[in-house]
Amino acid sequence: KMSSRLNLIFLLLSLIVLILNNNINAQVIEFSEATNFERDCPANPLIPADIRITSLSPLTGQLFLFGIGFDSAQRLAVDLINANDTILPHTTLHYSIFDTETNQAGGLRALLSSIDEDANSEIPTLSLTGAASSAISTIIAIAGGVFEIPQIGIASTAESLANPVDFPFFNRVVPGDDKQGQALAAICFQFELYRVGAISTADEYGVGGINNFISAGAALTPLVEVETYQQFVMEATDIEVEMNELQRAVDETNTRVFVCFMLPFDFQTVLVNAIDRDMVGENFIWLCPDGCADPTIYTDRDTGEILENLRIGATGMLGTAPQQGVGEPFERFLDEWEQLDPVEFPQAGDRNTLFPFVASSFDAMYASAITWHNLFCRQPENFTSQAFNEEYLNLNFLGITGNITVDEFGDRLPIYDILNVRADRLDDEDTNEWTRIGTVFSTAIVNNTATFEVIFDIEPTWYDGSPEFPNLNLQPTFEYWSCHDEESKKDDTGLTIKTEFLESGDDLKYSKDPDNIDSTYECDQFIDCNNMSDEGYHCSPSYKIVFIIIGILTSLSLGIIIFYVIFTIIFGLILKRQRIKVLSPPFLLIMCFAAFIGTCSTFAWYGKPHTVACNFQIWLLAPSVCLLVSALFVKVTRIWLIFRNPLKTTTVRDWQLLIFLAILMFPCFFLCFLWTLISTPQAKIQDVDGVDHYICTTGGFTGKPGGLVFFIIMVTYIFIILCFGVFSYTMLRCIKVPSKYNEADLVGYAVYNLTFLSAVVIPVFFVLRFDSPVAAWIIRTFAILYGFHATLFLQFVPHILIIIFKNRCKEEKYKPKEMSDFSQTGTGTSTQG
Repeated sequence: KMSSRLNLIFLLLSLIVLILNNNINAQVIEFSEATNFERDCPANPLIPADIRITSLSPLTGQLFLFGIGFDSAQRLAVDLINANDTILPHTTLHYSIFDTETNQAGGLRALLSSIDEDANSEIPTLSLTGAASSAISTIIAIAGGVFEIPQIGIASTAESLANPVDFPFFNRVVPGDDKQGQALAAICFQFELYRVGAISTADEYGVGGINNFISAGAALTPLVEVETYQQFVMEATDIEVEMNELQRAVDETNTRVFVCFMLPFDFQTVLVNAIDRDMVGENFIWLCPDGCADPTIYTDRDTGEILENLRIGATGMLGTAPQQGVGEPFERFLDEWEQLDPVEFPQAGDRNTLFPFVASSFDAMYASAITWHNLFCRQPENFTSQAFNEEYLNLNFLGITGNITVDEFGDRLPIYDILNVRADRLDDEDTNEWTRIGTVFSTAIVNNTATFEVIFDIEPTWYDGSPEFPNLNLQPTFEYWSCHDEESKKDDTGLTIKTEFLESGDDLKYSKDPDNIDSTYECDQFIDCNNMSDEGYHCSPSYKIVFIIIGILTSLSLGIIIFYVIFTIIFGLILKRQRIKVLSPPFLLIMCFAAFIGTCSTFAWYGKPHTVACNFQIWLLAPSVCLLVSALFVKVTRIWLIFRNPLKTTTVRDWQLLIFLAILMFPCFFLCFLWTLISTPQAKIQDVDGVDHYICTTGGFTGKPGGLVFFIIMVTYIFIILCFGVFSYTMLRCIKVPSKYNEADLVGYAVYNLTFLSAVVIPVFFVLRFDSPVAAWIIRTFAILYGFHATLFLQFVPHILIIIFKNRCKEEKYKPKEMSDFSQTGTGTSTQG
């Protein structure tokens, strides 16, 4: 008996302790720290004994994970409210939930089911909480307005819902999207992210959010500008066109920051495409609002398993969400949350894993309960839906998401958590977590535009897991040519290699021996590397191959000129063959000298242009051409002077001809001097069809037009000499000169040849010099070689053939008496001075 009594006493004591313990927990978990809360609430028969608040949340569809968390949190809130006699002390709160299926039709069905339950139940449904998205809340708010059912939104942030005319009974415990777009613009401004790309779904949430971001960015100084904005239909799987435009922004404007407004699985589609295009990584930043700033973006929608590639791709992302959990009330909530049975309360049991808006759903239930509590206590006879709306505007309490106050539209004043997918916060499954790292909140609202302050509690970490800010100044991947290594290379970062882009301006900016040049300079027929590797053997046409072939031909031609010189000295000055003496060996040597210098001048055009080479081009070519043409003119004039009057003996000495030749050469040298002095040739950076190259151009006092003017003057002067030569040859045709001693025909042919060559080659060269530089170079070089060597050929080869092959070098020596007789008969030549 004694034992039975003791057992009974022990059992009773245990029950008492258990009851007291539950009562203590209910009192300790004090969430209703309200500044506008009716604490004195006497009993009144008008106060209903039972009421129901119904949740319309997604238990299936894209947002089902949110709905499951909402349900668990709100059931916990109802249990705590009922266990706490501070709120609704005379009323028992009941709870129901209906599935919105994450679509508008499902939302409407859920609302109608709730109304049907209210009609068939003795417990009235006084208000609703939900839904989880703006589109669904919109249809519920429209229909609910017809039935005058107050609704408190949990995660519906569309700006349009803040319209008391269209949605008279809709309120919410989260700020509107117009403020979230502004908050994201403030974060971009904080990090000096002034150039961004944007993509959203083509619904009100997405379009409205981005438009508000754009408007807020335009109001900042400096501006936060959107380079490109793309939209796609919700749940679309093919967004290649939209992603191509984002990729183009990366390539063309180096945009590496992207703001997205959409729901999680839509962002998952964006993330997959971005990974495939290498648009995520150490040099990119992605930002999301509450719609996609949650772990669902890297969770398989069917199995709930973590998708590793998306988890890695999301690392370093920044996000915003209405403030979810802060302060002591939130800690007390977590204490209770982790004690719940996750079988009965899905997602509960772990204080470190809380889906976005779960805390907001908890506060939404408390906000509704507190509003009804104040209304029952103050106006028990008037707890209508309209009275609920009016009372809700006075809401002011400290919930688990911070202080909850609302504006005149029933929207919570904007305060957002700044979230970061951190690589340094991993759970047991190595899953990156969205971690709260700071707060962005409004300091003032003027004309519905908020001024935000951004505060970071901890530094964000980025894709590489470090707090060091990403380098966003990368250029697009590009190929370049290495002059020193003589090969094409690729810079994947766009920053590792600094190419020497040739731009118009002061050429002192550029290296005298460039190494890395843009790939467009390779094989473009302009030599930009000192070693000519950019126009090497791999090019077609190749300057190196052309230089080698024509260089060999030029060297052989110089050997031929040397042969002419040796031939002239031996047969004209030493052996004094008559056939050579009548050609005047000094003038033959002068012509050989002119041809030799003129041929050597072609080497001034080899390789990359240089200022010294540009000046040599003038000083070597112009005087040599002038000397050759003048020598031909003097020779023709000499013959004409000797034979113009057959009855009169005319003597023209060599020294007289040399003086005449010097007079003809003086203007040429003077022009070269003035050209160099006034319009100095220089190797400078010049624009050639939109691309800049080192080329020989005009510098000095006059700049570009001056060189062309001097060129025209020089060509005109030489052409005048040629014309006089042609005139002299024409006059000589009217005089009878013994063919044995007449060289006039050969000289005339040479004059005509040079005239025709100049008339054809100069225009062709100017046409081709920029369109096909290699072809222009070849034509100019061969024209120079042909002009000089064709002239020498006509002067030497006929006589060489006769002396060496016909006479076998046995022609009689020159006899002064014979020459004198020849001069007297009108068939002589110039006498020796």
